[in-house]
Amino acid sequence: MTSDFEYDPVTVTDESTATGRTAEIFEEIRQTMNLPLVTSIWRALASWDNCLEETWQAVKPIYTSDLPTKKLEQFVEQINLSNPTLSFEKNHPDINLNENDIRQIKSIIETYNRSNGLNFLTLAALISPLKGIQSTNYYSKIKDPKPLANLKPLLSRQAIESGAWAMVEQANRLGSDNRGKRSSSGPHVATLWRHLAHWPNFLRAVHTSYLPNQVSGQIKRDSQKAVETASVIGQEINNIVSLKVNRVPLKAINVITSYVTSPQQVARMVVLGIGMNDWLNDNKRTQ
Repeated sequence: MTSDFEYDPVTVTDESTATGRTAEIFEEIRQTMNLPLVTSIWRALASWDNCLEETWQAVKPIYTSDLPTKKLEQFVEQINLSNPTLSFEKNHPDINLNENDIRQIKSIIETYNRSNGLNFLTLAALISPLKGIQSTNYYSKIKDPKPLANLKPLLSRQAIESGAWAMVEQANRLGSDNRGKRSSSGPHVATLWRHLAHWPNFLRAVHTSYLPNQVSGQIKRDSQKAVETASVIGQEINNIVSLKVNRVPLKAINVITSYVTSPQQVARMVVLGIGMNDWLNDNKRTQ
């Protein structure tokens, strides 16, 4: 198992240029998960024959229900994160974010928190073997999905100027030990940081505020706890739905296993994403 992503989130299939069956599945994912974007795990699976198609067909029955959302709420309650408490006004007076900036940043973070969180738990269920008797507590269909957020575009690497990219990479090192597969400039960059490149000063503030948690190892401990909690919840989901994985290619299983069991992949981004959202809410109350 590698600690870093087994794929590069920056260079995997671009959802805006996807064609054919890949584009159709991406649209199904957006509609089914009620999200305005497709996060990197699905775009990575599109890189290998049948991995996207077969994985999506295996887990789609879960995503069409309210089960993942309910389990995500349970997950957030259980991991009980240790989050930064630094205020913008006292600790980051040069951040220069207006109300519209904060609103857009929160929309992006909330979108990724939902997408990463649902993928974390559902794909943990996919690799979880059935144990014991299946639960009779089945799930209900999704009702009245919320309107989708209108997000600022995800910038390509080429569209991000060097100073902003340095802030992206700095934030990306939070919770990472910098080992594993690397891009030419360092650890593979999680897509959330790239989406927040519109506000490099915010990324600088995130890094500064999380630095004590990084030095103390708290981010890694929280990420490890997230992996353990997701494994338990994934088992619960599979005992309810009984996923059929016989057609999912071994390549997809291996990538997904690394994705959900490494504290430095989706677990880290869920921990940091939830923490940033709480941090923004705390700063809003104190301003």
